[in-house]
Amino acid sequence: MTLSSLAASDIGNYMVTGSAPTAMTAPMMLSLHTADPGATGASEASGGSYARQTAAYASASGGQNMLTTGLNFTSMPVCTITHIGIWDSAGTPKFRLGAPLTASKTMASGETLTLLTATLSVVGT
Repeated sequence: MTLSSLAASDIGNYMVTGSAPTAMTAPMMLSLHTADPGATGASEASGGSYARQTAAYASASGGQNMLTTGLNFTSMPVCTITHIGIWDSAGTPKFRLGAPLTASKTMASGETLTLLTATLSVVGT
């Protein structure tokens, strides 16, 4: 998982200074990427009817947040999806983090990609 510089700064500041993180604007949106989005949300899929989808996550349990419902990305363009990204939905959406899929998915024109799970795991020791 790669955090945006905003998210990394928020976590660092909270952990060592106790300052509140930057407020996020709900709903959170999930994006699909054709390469590692890095810390900026780069390589987002485009074309067809592709659009970010609203991602509703349950509260964390055991360091994991699970999607509450599956997401359907309809009428996809021809591409290979390798990563997902999470954005807030402020007036100018801010990229929060990206992560690789367990396995990439090659899409044909007009195909639907369904994500039944997109678990966010934060592991501590």
